[in-house]
Amino acid sequence: MKNSSTPAGLKCKKDVSPQPGAEADLLSSSRPDIISIKLIVVLLVFSFALFANTINQYFLLDDFEVLFSAKYNKLAGVLLGHDTVLEHKFFRPLPMFFTWVLYKLFGNTPPPYHILSIFLHAATAIAGANLVYLLHRNTRVAALFGILFVAFPNHAEVVNWPAITFTSWAALCCLLSLNLFAYFRLSGKYYLLILSLVFFLGGMLSKEDAFTLPAIMVIFDLYFSRVRKLEYPLPRQAGIYAVYGALLLIVILLTRVRMKLGAGYLTVEGEDLVSLYLSNVFALISDLIRMEARAWKYLVAPVSPEIPFSSYLISLVWLLALVSLGVLLWKRKIQFSSLLFSFLFISITTLPILGTFRVLALTHWIRFLYLPSVGGCYILSLILHGIDETTRRPVVRFTMIAAALAPVIILTKYYDHQWIEAQQENKGVVERVAVKLGTLPQFSRVYVEGLPWSQKEIPRIDYSFPGAAGLYFDREYLQGALFFLPANKVLALEREEYDDQQPWRYFHMAWEGDTKQATDPREITPHAHKKFVDEWDFSGIHRQFLGPVNGLIPVQTKSGSLPLFMVDGPWTLLWLSPVNPVRPVQYVTLEMMLSGKRGGMDICRLFWISEDDREISGGKSIGFFAEADGKFHTYKIPLYKNGLTLTHPRMVRLAVRPSQQVGSVFCIKKITVESY
Repeated sequence: MKNSSTPAGLKCKKDVSPQPGAEADLLSSSRPDIISIKLIVVLLVFSFALFANTINQYFLLDDFEVLFSAKYNKLAGVLLGHDTVLEHKFFRPLPMFFTWVLYKLFGNTPPPYHILSIFLHAATAIAGANLVYLLHRNTRVAALFGILFVAFPNHAEVVNWPAITFTSWAALCCLLSLNLFAYFRLSGKYYLLILSLVFFLGGMLSKEDAFTLPAIMVIFDLYFSRVRKLEYPLPRQAGIYAVYGALLLIVILLTRVRMKLGAGYLTVEGEDLVSLYLSNVFALISDLIRMEARAWKYLVAPVSPEIPFSSYLISLVWLLALVSLGVLLWKRKIQFSSLLFSFLFISITTLPILGTFRVLALTHWIRFLYLPSVGGCYILSLILHGIDETTRRPVVRFTMIAAALAPVIILTKYYDHQWIEAQQENKGVVERVAVKLGTLPQFSRVYVEGLPWSQKEIPRIDYSFPGAAGLYFDREYLQGALFFLPANKVLALEREEYDDQQPWRYFHMAWEGDTKQATDPREITPHAHKKFVDEWDFSGIHRQFLGPVNGLIPVQTKSGSLPLFMVDGPWTLLWLSPVNPVRPVQYVTLEMMLSGKRGGMDICRLFWISEDDREISGGKSIGFFAEADGKFHTYKIPLYKNGLTLTHPRMVRLAVRPSQQVGSVFCIKKITVESY
């Protein structure tokens, strides 16, 4: 095994101090393979100083959902991913556990959650700076990386939004895992490899970004081995990589297959992205290219579109970066291998964004760029260090670095101010509405109009109002509603624990955005609870209402038998019975048969159209699992769980997408519509 101290990525003076070998103690060298305590303290102090005004701020959208979950959840439920805002979509017990602990200790007092958020951000910067130091053995480069990462503007969402700490938890665990893997390479001590795997597991239990770590590990190991002149037998390397891959596979099997979690958001049309990309390679390639281009754009120049001449500013920053990089490469102040490593790191870590790109896209500060920004800050720190080395006069060097960092810090504080404004507005909404709610009796249903949704791409409160109200009052039966509820058309939205004997009372309020005040609660009478049932049997005359479209092919059967259809495309649809728009739908029961080549479970989707909008869209649909075993089964779909009776109460027709598996056979026997 060989070892050398020659750094890569920049040109430095030769280090004559001995380097730790494979069997040497990591800290036995006169220059230890770890950043100094002074730099750690500097980065911690800088982080808390930069975001000091964030500590005492309020909460935003998902914060209320997460804290409400922590309030009523038990430890076992937290660890199993039950009863959280992310349930049935993601499995992230590690950050939820720490949120649960903080709630048990401090309740809904904001500072502890913001302190944790800032601390995780600082710890991520420190772990990244130490990784850079391991690569270059240069404190100045590590310090530049740490300061850049702490102050980089596209981290505003992660730092200011406590519910998004799963992003910083995942990034921190990934970087700690890489650090420990590097130490394992230097020392050969297997307990470091085990610790690296533990942090890898922690990252995967925090956010799906960590799933890319095995691929990152390979390119990092190749780069690190080249930098430190380390040589290892190929079978040994492959065996170690396989351990990380096996751990990843186990987690995927347990959290995705066993728990039936998704691999991303649904598109606007209601299509799951996995099915979309498997059936449309062109869409996959197109989205990948657009996603990578957008990511690189904001990783180098995170300028908000609302800033005047933002496109010109982004172009200017990119031009300066490319010219500086070209000059430094020509002068051999930066090596091409460093640039290649940064490019591959960013390309790999942005891959999980594909699961959200069609829905959430990418903005200048979105959380999905947090881990990829490690690669962006790395190459920017090398550029700054290369510029710094072009002159030997201390005053000029300091001025050049300050001139480069000043716009970064100013832009970060500008974004920080926008998030603080949103938090203060939320605090006013909750406190002023809560004063009114405090006068209401137990078992009250309160409907509040006009709650702010978002502004300048910053979420406010909107649908999380019930959670916010639940934090203010220890009353599980106090229920809020969404801002779009019509003022004079209130519906009784029932819940699983509803008891007809309870003396429910209904109230209506409104938040007036102009005056920043809440109106007094006004008692109202909802629609009667009398049940209306419409039943459609498609074995007889009602089959005339069925309308197969988009590749759903009718199959010829004997006269009088049930209608049979074959799926011949991913966007098939079967129009069902009309619905009385006067009565809001509560349940839809389907008696149907589905037979697929693979058998097992398949995903069906029930759509509806309203009087206002006659087009099918994913926003007006709900998915459900169905047995694809060729037998008839009954599925009762509670539409009110999706807030359906509030968003589109006047439905006129239903439709079903039976399957996206070509060749599946579908038969509908009966449909029952229950209304309030």
